[in-house]
Amino acid sequence: MFLTELPVTGAAMSIFMGTANETRVGATDERAIALDEAQFSVGEGPRWDAMRTRAPVMVPDTHAAHLTWPVLGTALADAGAAAVFVLPMLVGAVNIGVVELYHTRPGPLSRSKLLHAVALTGKASWSLMHSILDEGRHGPGMMESEPLARREIHQATGMILVQADVSAAEALMLLRAHAFAHEQSLEDAARAVIGRKLTFSGEPDAVSDSADGEEH
Repeated sequence: MFLTELPVTGAAMSIFMGTANETRVGATDERAIALDEAQFSVGEGPRWDAMRTRAPVMVPDTHAAHLTWPVLGTALADAGAAAVFVLPMLVGAVNIGVVELYHTRPGPLSRSKLLHAVALTGKASWSLMHSILDEGRHGPGMMESEPLARREIHQATGMILVQADVSAAEALMLLRAHAFAHEQSLEDAARAVIGRKLTFSGEPDAVSDSADGEEH
């Protein structure tokens, strides 16, 4: 739908009812997946700004993205996207998720194309909401397609929020911070938590690694 009606190269769609409970439900290609994963892993980027502001976030030239999102740096450009456009999926007051569009050439969307993108996102939002509600009535459906690694991150986040007595969003932030500081992937850090090799104490800034007994 988005690719046939808008001047973009690829797209990804993710839903998240709360920061820590996020699932990618579709992507057109590997580049779209890489863009989605890069932002999920570091916890910053246009997708998060779109959810926070409930407004489209346009990045017509990803080479300048590091000025707005320092940690994300040049990852957007390195992934092969010259322009990125993120639209929040909204149903009334409910934030459902985001649609992430990219193009291999830099440049903005025209006003008419942006308005059309917003309209398409609105239709997708309602359709997705109906699917979520149907899933609740009839049992698991599309959520079974969630990647194993992402489910592990959710599980680890749940463990951390209990260990550190913090919110789900803060627990995910702690996991990201630990992974970044120790040059790990988010998935590896999550598996360490699940395997009881990494535990978080009741203090938000205190982390212990039971594998070597060191405080970090």
